[in-house]
Amino acid sequence: MESEAVCFELQGMERAPESWRTWVWGMSSTHRFSALVFPVHAKRSEYELYGSGISKLEIRRIEGDEITFNWDRGLDIPAQDEGTRQLKESLCQMLAYRIFGRPVT
Repeated sequence: MESEAVCFELQGMERAPESWRTWVWGMSSTHRFSALVFPVHAKRSEYELYGSGISKLEIRRIEGDEITFNWDRGLDIPAQDEGTRQLKESLCQMLAYRIFGRPVT
């Protein structure tokens, strides 16, 4: 079963001057997120979330400010609800493209 894409808005971006790594933050209608994204795949695939270029991702429910997902070069907190899972999947599919204008290579 394929999940429905979740719309999200990027609210900020900070690219590190010495590298291609980029911190981004934004929100959907029910959650906010921050992520560290790279335009290339990690040398160690287990540090990257589903081949997405994302090495760190925190998702919080807006109501209550509860962390509902956390990945820091590995899974720390699994998705706590369906909305979080759908946002995580949408970010994995689209975030690098929105930042770098192309998929992760």
